[in-house]
Amino acid sequence: MKKIGFIGAYDKIDLIIYVAKILTTLKQKVLVVDSTIVRKS
Repeated sequence: MKKIGFIGAYDKIDLIIYVAKILTTLKQKVLVVDSTIVRKS
């Protein structure tokens, strides 16, 4: 299992969803967990 972490001060949800979509297109399993205070979905 590979893990990718995104850290920083600004909202990255769009970037994370795009990366997840690319990985699923490449037949990889993806789990996106939002552990920020805002918890956007």
